[in-house]
Amino acid sequence: MPALLKRVGLPVKYTDNAKLFISFINIGIVGCAFLLFLFCMSLRVQS
Repeated sequence: MPALLKRVGLPVKYTDNAKLFISFINIGIVGCAFLLFLFCMSLRVQS
């Protein structure tokens, strides 16, 4: 992937921001899945 970005000629700063953005998205997805899991467990305990 980095080789492709170099060939396109994108600045390094953009690639760093993209990595940061992707990591934030991954954290958000994992966080949502974790919250959903906790929510399901709490519903199961109540019933």
